[in-house]
Amino acid sequence: MREVIVRLRSVAFLVSTGLLLVLILGSVVVSAVVSATASDPKVAVVSGVTLPADASVDPQDVADRDAAEQLLRDGEVEAAIVPDDGPLGFAVLGDDSVPVSVVQALSVAPRCSCWTTTARPDSSATSWRSASASCSSSRR
Repeated sequence: MREVIVRLRSVAFLVSTGLLLVLILGSVVVSAVVSATASDPKVAVVSGVTLPADASVDPQDVADRDAAEQLLRDGEVEAAIVPDDGPLGFAVLGDDSVPVSVVQALSVAPRCSCWTTTARPDSSATSWRSASASCSSSRR
């Protein structure tokens, strides 16, 4: 027990513990400041493309795909959104990779329902139940 008390009172232990606490607190503060000042990603949107109403992007309207690609190559936008034959009606182009922040800003979360069994002594009734996140996280 005496050895533990001596170790806890040593200057090296106190300095290293204090420094570690300051570094942890500093990383939390820096993380909060960076996330609070983050802006929506700037994207080039070709005319004719309709983005989701709640898309968190800063759209820069351009006339055609060539203009969008030029803005992307010049580094003025993070991505280009161009017309596409897919189910959404648009595709996202990136420089060397598609920015995850743009894809997340354009993502649509569908309404979810889960098939559940209500355990009752008199019957085994089943029903559909809406879930905002995942069905497994809110089972009864």
